[in-house]
Amino acid sequence: MKKIIFVSIALFFCINIFAQKTDSQQISQLVENKNFRINILNVYHKNNSPIQVYSPHFLEIKDGRIVADFPYFVRKDRPTEISADNVALNSEILKYKAKHNAKKGYWLLTFVAKSKKGAEYKLLVVVQPNGYCVIDLTSPNKTTVRYDGRIKE
Repeated sequence: MKKIIFVSIALFFCINIFAQKTDSQQISQLVENKNFRINILNVYHKNNSPIQVYSPHFLEIKDGRIVADFPYFVRKDRPTEISADNVALNSEILKYKAKHNAKKGYWLLTFVAKSKKGAEYKLLVVVQPNGYCVIDLTSPNKTTVRYDGRIKE
């Protein structure tokens, strides 16, 4: 009976490790093919406290183009006023660079994209092997907002 339990536990861990490697390989393939979508889960502003996002904001890269809808929280003249607006990107990807850190398994992507209004935004995306992503969006006036989310096909 103890052998059966031990074998079951060992089998469970082996399957779990294999599944993680497959996920990591799938994520690498998505990034290399430049064909993926990141669903935004949280927004971080200057104090690094998360604001949970409940509506479907995303970043999608497909066929050399980016389509994205970011919730964008900016501070007005008065510290008590915060407005919410969206940054909508829909353009070709400019200055795209992708680096893979084989030792730690993450991808570092940098590129520039234009908004529907023509403004250029710089993006830095870190894709972890487990699918967790961190996105830094820098506006033309040098304001950076951080997002996190999950990658999917």
